Parts: sequence; structure tokens; C-alpha cells
Amino acid sequence: MVRSVLVSWTVPPVTTGSSVIVGNLARQFHPEEMVIVGAKPWAAPALEWQQRWPPINYASIEPPPALRGGRWLRIGEGPIVLLRILQVCRKSRAEVVLAVFPDEVYLTAALLASKLLRLTFVPYFHNTLVENRVDSRIARWLQRAVFASSPFLLVISEGMQCLYADRYPDIETHVVPHTFPEALGQDASCPPVHMPLRLAFSGNVNGACDVAMANLVAAIQGMDNVDCSLYTGSTVAALRRVGVSGPKFSTKELSRRQLLESLRDADVLLLPHGFGAGRSGVEMETIFPTKTIEYLISGRPILAHVQPGTFLSEFLTSHQCAYVVHDPDADALRKALEDLRSDGELRHRLVINALRTAMAFQGDRVAQELRLLLAQAMIPKEQ
Repeated sequence: MVRSVLVSWTVPPVTTGSSVIVGNLARQFHPEEMVIVGAKPWAAPALEWQQRWPPINYASIEPPPALRGGRWLRIGEGPIVLLRILQVCRKSRAEVVLAVFPDEVYLTAALLASKLLRLTFVPYFHNTLVENRVDSRIARWLQRAVFASSPFLLVISEGMQCLYADRYPDIETHVVPHTFPEALGQDASCPPVHMPLRLAFSGNVNGACDVAMANLVAAIQGMDNVDCSLYTGSTVAALRRVGVSGPKFSTKELSRRQLLESLRDADVLLLPHGFGAGRSGVEMETIFPTKTIEYLISGRPILAHVQPGTFLSEFLTSHQCAYVVHDPDADALRKALEDLRSDGELRHRLVINALRTAMAFQGDRVAQELRLLLAQAMIPKEQ
């Protein structure tokens, strides 16, 4: 058994992004195997976390998004984060520091802690670092230091693995994908749709999906008998920027358990991705949105409005597990929604394929692969 400290900026009870990935994966480990260090959210749903799962230690408090100077406050907390990681590593007798990116402060603190305590350091990239910060000398220095200190690099998707194999052929990479901890149901019955049609979206509206989301919102605004629920922590301003307003839309932030229940109550799940300039082209081509896993296991059909040429587009198309629309025109999106409203056989086929695709992301399977990789990381290179 390898004892590890998993360091991530966002951790439960935050309900999006790396926090979901970390929470779902950590639940497959025992407290003797893993301990978590992360930031405590300023405001979030109550923590639904059991004692039989790895304990969560908060190293800093995440300032409110609207706080002026919040970025500099977070940077200033770096020494406190480092001290907390050192404390947790010593107390848990850690052998490996497993450091999640995206976040330079927590990644740097985890790297320094591993060096100070002479522990094995394993980075786990959920996003690209240098490629999304092309003008940052700090990002270039940090990535060089991370690569030089690691036996290998873990990445979140095959899209990222292909990118790193091409750009950094000397770096060994392994995919540790998103996971889900729940038992995978086999119910693909896909009941008749409601009236009005129930649409659902989960996750943040940000630079990775805001243009695609705006296209979907415009299409929905032009339809009759449609309601759309957004399960998100995004600000009102962010939602208004993509056109979310009026009686067709409602917003709510939910725990994971509540989210899965709500997704299963919808008729169609909306998965927007790309078309904008809010993220680097490389990141847009490689990232795999966290919400995709919850969608695949929901037992409901997915409408994916995705930028062509991206890993997400290729993944969904090759597995035939979503209705994929590349055309940003509102009429094309409305046609897709009407097809999903009227064609029960189409909905059923998409759900069956989604459940079949989700099997590769089962938490116990991925966790066992990670255990083997952490054990491998402990073997000195000379051997």
C-alpha cells in the first residue's frame, strides 16, 4: 500500500471541475491510503463526506469570486498552503504527493513540499499549463520543474495524452480519467418526454463553453413548450452574458447526489463546448468537461453542441453516445431538440451507448489503475 497526499485547489464540497474529479476518485481509497489537502470554499453546499473516505484538510480559504484583489490574496496564501501540506504529509507518513493542476499556487506548494520531505512527486494535470499561459515565464518555469521532478505525468484524457506525446516526447504520460463512484445502472428505458420538454445543464458557464452555451440559449428562446434548468454556481452576470433570462430558465446549485437525481428527471441534457476565444486553442482541443461523466450515467440523452476538431467531439462521435451538433446556427440546434423530443428510438439508442461508454470510467476500476501507477512511481529509475 502506498500512502499518498492528494493536493488540489478545489475539493469537496465544491460541485464542479477538479473538485468533482478529486472527490469521486478519492472515495475509492481508504483513509490509510490517501489524505486530501485543498482550499475551503467561501460558500458552498454542505459537505457530504463519510469517515470511511480519505479525510479532507483545508489549507486555505477561497475568497469570494467578486472580491477585488482575490488573486493576490490567493498567491499570498502560498506559504500557509505549503506549511499545511508539510504538516499533513508528516502526520500521515506520506510516501507520495499527488498534485492536481489547474492551480499554480497549490501545484507549486505541493512540489516544494515533496522536495523538502524527499517524497515522490506525481503531477496530475486536468488542464494544460504552459499552453494556456503562453506568455507566462512563471508557467514555463513551473512546468519545467514539475517535469524534472516527476517519474511520469498523469493526465485527465487521451486528448491531453496525445498532445503531450507530440510536444514532450521525453515525458511519460498515463491517463487517469474522470470517474464516478456510483453503481452503473442498466436502465435504458428512456421514458416519454415531458410537456414542456425538460432540458438540463450542469457545471460552470466559462470561457470553455460560453459561446456554445449562448448558441443553445438562443435556440431555446425561439422554441415553445421548453423549460431549461441550469445546475450551476455561475454568477448571474455570467449567465446573462450568454442570454439566460426569462421564464424558460431556472438556476440552482446542487450537491452531487441532488444533481444526479435532477439530471435523471430531465428529458435532454445540454453539453456545450467551444467556439469562443476564452481558452487557448490547445486547451479547447484537449479538455474533457467534468459534466460529461454525470451525463453518461444519467440514463438521459445528451445534446452536445461542440466545436469540431476537439477531443470531446471525436469522443462523443466515435462512441455514438450523444446527438452531436457542430453547426452554431439556432435552427440546427432547434432541429436537434425537436428530433430528441419526437424520436423515442433515437433517445433509447443514445442512452444505451452512453451507459456502455461509461463503463470505462467506473471509480473502482480507475482507482486500481492509479494504485498501480503510484506503486510504480516509488520504484527508483536506476532499477
